[in-house]
Amino acid sequence: MKHFRYMAAVLFVLFATDLAFGQMGSYSSSNPRTSIGVQASSFRISYDGFDQTFDSRWGFSYGGHASWRISSTYNIVAKYRQFNKSNTATTNGIEQQFDWNERWINAGVRYIRVPDRGAMNFFGFGLSFFNIDGSGVSQVLPQNNDTADNKITSTGFFLDFGFGYPLARKLFFTIEIELTSAGIDGSGSLESSSIGGILISAGLHLFPF
Repeated sequence: MKHFRYMAAVLFVLFATDLAFGQMGSYSSSNPRTSIGVQASSFRISYDGFDQTFDSRWGFSYGGHASWRISSTYNIVAKYRQFNKSNTATTNGIEQQFDWNERWINAGVRYIRVPDRGAMNFFGFGLSFFNIDGSGVSQVLPQNNDTADNKITSTGFFLDFGFGYPLARKLFFTIEIELTSAGIDGSGSLESSSIGGILISAGLHLFPF
């Protein structure tokens, strides 16, 4: 039940944010048709045993997004993320180098309100598609049958929300929080069995037209 309460709290923040920012700025009758962006992020993987092989669940991540408006405020969005970790650990008295290369694509719907002036806000949800490889995969996930080749794939979902502050007429500096969940061996959770996690990003958001 804990992860359901977590999701409910996130959704409450999304709607409260929209109500609050809806009182600020002057909104156009239609939002820009397209958007593109890049982000630098701090990512914390949820999987419980990750920090037994690597020093921390936290690490640097980078990525980008593109979206296309399908109604006055709703957009189809695609996002790419990458998270890499390396560490030297001793196993059975032997020192080994372990690598973890995690990539995922999010595809879903994003709600965006872009003002004529002032801050913008957005939130979205959809599916996440994960691909992981590296010598650390079988060390972190030894119970998984797919890790013999040090590779694993999984599908899950994402929720995100954020704010943007104008730097120029069509360019915004954005802060974004993204939650992803993708289980292994058919299990899915926002907690210890997920290879998703929480992503805190800063980036640039451009509306070309």
